[in-house]
Amino acid sequence: MSKAKGPRKLDSPPAQPATVPDVMTIEELAGYLKLAVATLYKKAQAHEIPFTKVGNLLRFTKVSIDRWLARNTSTPDDSLYEQFARLQNRYHFQRWLEGRGVDWRTLTAAQLAELAAKALDELRQSATPPAEA
Repeated sequence: MSKAKGPRKLDSPPAQPATVPDVMTIEELAGYLKLAVATLYKKAQAHEIPFTKVGNLLRFTKVSIDRWLARNTSTPDDSLYEQFARLQNRYHFQRWLEGRGVDWRTLTAAQLAELAAKALDELRQSATPPAEA
């Protein structure tokens, strides 16, 4: 007999990720960080990652690894956000001009400034509710 095909029902919620022990072996750490064991051995040998030796065995505490991750997490410089915002504004302004049939590549800086002021005025007017009579 063939089974009826249709939407599959889940009897239980999806499996949650396994809990991470407070103290990990190098294999457990490799799973936690999704790195190769060999990479972790190299990092430990170069003292690039926090570890504890128990006899000749390496152990890694979750707390120290999480702190290490936080210290080594890079975030974009604020100037990158500002540059992105300028590019985004320029893009939308260019689309606004194109929507009005204006080729922005042929305009002088003064003409662009005048059109930008006009665009801002339009935005202000559309954002202001009409006065009631």
